[in-house]
Parts: sequence; C-alpha cells; structure tokens
Amino acid sequence: MTAMAQGPGWVYLVHLERPIGDPDNPRGQARHYAGSAREVAARLAEHATGQGARLLAAALEQGVRWHLVREWPGGRAEERALKEAHNAPRFCPECAARAGRRPQRELPPVKPRQAAAQRHAAAEAQAQRHEVLRGHAAIGREDATRFLALLDGASADEIQAAAAELQTPYYEGERTPEGDARQGAFAGRVTAAIDRLRESKQAQTAAATQPQEGTPEVSTDTAQERQPAEPETRPATEWMKGAKTAHDLITRQVEAGYSATASPNGGTRPWPPTTTPPPPPPSGNGTPGPRKPPAT
Repeated sequence: MTAMAQGPGWVYLVHLERPIGDPDNPRGQARHYAGSAREVAARLAEHATGQGARLLAAALEQGVRWHLVREWPGGRAEERALKEAHNAPRFCPECAARAGRRPQRELPPVKPRQAAAQRHAAAEAQAQRHEVLRGHAAIGREDATRFLALLDGASADEIQAAAAELQTPYYEGERTPEGDARQGAFAGRVTAAIDRLRESKQAQTAAATQPQEGTPEVSTDTAQERQPAEPETRPATEWMKGAKTAHDLITRQVEAGYSATASPNGGTRPWPPTTTPPPPPPSGNGTPGPRKPPAT
C-alpha cells in the first residue's frame, strides 16, 4: 500500500539551522521537526507565527531559523512512522550532504499501533472460535439425523424419552462450549422432529373425529351394550430397543474413529456415555425431552 493511499495529504520535514534544547545533553537537543498536513504551505505559515508546533515556536523565540527540506505523500500514520524512527538526519538532504552520503528516499514502513493490533488479534481469535463451535454444531445435527433414522416409526413421546436418556450423561458431567454447541444442535433438530410428529398426530385425530357432512350420527347402542374400549397398546420393548440401538451405534462410531475434538465434552471421553443416570426433570407434558444448553 502506498503512503498516499494510507493517508491523504503530505508528510514534511523541517531542518533547523542549529539545534535547540539542552546543550549539555545531545539526546535532549532537536534539529528537525516532522509533521503532516493537507496544505503544507498553510501549515508552515502557522509555524512561522508561533501558532503551530511547540518546537518551532521555541526556535522562533530563540531566533533560530528553519526551512522545509523534504515532503512525502502521506498522513498521520506516515508522520508517526518517521518520528518513531528517531533518525531524522538520515532523511534530511542537508545533514546527509555534510555526512557525505545520500538521504534515504522512502519513509519508514508504517507499523500498526498496539491497540489496533490487539483488537485485530481478538477479532481473529473470536472468528476462529465461532468457526470451531459451528463445526461442533454440525456434528450435533448429524447425530440427530442418525438418531431419528434409528427411531423411525416411534411416537413423539418415545423419541423425546430416548433423547433425554441419551443427553443426560453429558449435562450431569463436565460441560464445555464445544459440547454445548453439539448438544444444542442435536436437541434443536430432534425437538423440531418431535413437534412435527405431534402436529401431524393432532391433525389426524381432528380429521378422524370430525363428522362427515350430510350423515347424521345415529347410535342404537344401549348403555348395557356399550363396553369401554381397550386402549391401544404398543410393546414397550419396540421403541426401547430402537433407543438402545441409537445409543449403541453412536457409541461404537465414537470408539471406532471419531476424533477427540468431536466429543461434546471436548475430551477423549466416549460420547454418548454408556452409563444411564436418572432422567432429567420432565417437560411440560410430563415426559423428559431433548435438552438445550441454557442461555448465557
């Protein structure tokens, strides 16, 4: 990037006819002044009246003459780079001529300020962190897809209970941001599938109970003839086997080659855990369900 692109205007260098400052301390003396301005001539006029830089105002008070010796395209960043070089005579044509050498043509490179560099580094670290969490969330969604495929045909309540059993070990163990991202994505996809199943079931129930138009409901049954209908039951082992199969399959996949970084607890502990602690508190309908990390 050129100096003109980094800052509009000009950087200028002023040479004093003799140094000013502490005569007993060479480091306490100055013979050059560097500044920047859009209109150099106007800025030099301010310096000549003592309304500009303090150094040139002191030179005016002491009767020390000064004059412009160099100009470069640039702005405050380039001015700061020239001052931080602490070697103005290297860029001054008059001082270089007395030393029998040529002055340096180009300004020193502009260095990013420390605060700006720290902000940039923090932003980069945050972006990388978000990318890592997005990766763990993608793994959680893949877990949910396999889990739902293994429980295909199960009811919403059965899927909800199986998901709660699968997630409980993580939430009762050591949690990490990576694990929360994975578990949250898993719970989000499973919860959406459960909601769709329940909506579909409600729609089917409403359609079945709605009487057809033009067909009055006639009942000839007597109170003695009506017997209570036996509730339709489903073998409990059917969906429980499906839930255990989902649990075992994911566990075997982890043991067979999933990386440690893919573990929701951020370590090498297999996931999902093979232990089954007590289920989490029930949801609104009394059945434990998928758990999302609490908002922080």
